Amino acid sequence: MASEYKKFVPTTQLFVGSLVFLEKHVLRLVQKEIASCGGCSRCVTCTSIETKQHSSLLWLSPSKRNYTIDELEQLFYMSSFSLGDNQSFFFIINRADDLSAACANRLLKLLEEPPRGYFFILLAQRKDAVIETIRSRSHITIFSEADQQIEHLWHAFFTTQLQQGDPLLFLQALESAEELERVEHLDAIVNYWQQQYLHTLDEKNQLEQVRILSIIDILMNAYKRLPMPGSGKIFWKNLLLQLPRV
Repeated sequence: MASEYKKFVPTTQLFVGSLVFLEKHVLRLVQKEIASCGGCSRCVTCTSIETKQHSSLLWLSPSKRNYTIDELEQLFYMSSFSLGDNQSFFFIINRADDLSAACANRLLKLLEEPPRGYFFILLAQRKDAVIETIRSRSHITIFSEADQQIEHLWHAFFTTQLQQGDPLLFLQALESAEELERVEHLDAIVNYWQQQYLHTLDEKNQLEQVRILSIIDILMNAYKRLPMPGSGKIFWKNLLLQLPRV
């Protein structure tokens, strides 16, 4: 799994948006990469990532308004160790727009030539507040308010609150969203239902078993008709309408 991640994902990324949203987003990303379950959100590994205690993750935040060089020393120390071929380590630099010029310059060489297996994810509320030399060395993803809303609703309607949320809110959010063709959303939803329910299926009553298997079957069949560019909204509307609700 780690080698696949290394193949397709830039080693340095800058995520821009609400810090509350970005924290949840990046922790799910790391769970998906590190945990053998693919990110079930409830096993020991996922829980340790959620609490930022996992041994393959270092979460950095400035203690005051701006970072100091001393607060980055642990990053430089830990990145000096060589990783195995299938190992990954994630440095999450929260509030990257609060990196001082001195701290940013200290980071540059490491971001230019990251050691094998190390990934750097910078979180910021304002892209322009991140020093240009850092921006130029990062793959930048900007999450608009619509992106953040749709991400939240995806989780709500297709996982834990499938039977509780108002589908009209989801459909309204779809209208304002932009990039909807990413298969990663479907991967995360399928993984959630398989990891969360399949192993406890025997504990459910017959009606609940039928409902769970029906949901998983509908989700798996969705892979046969993945959205083409420009058809993402129709794809997700149709999928939502197919799923059984109480």
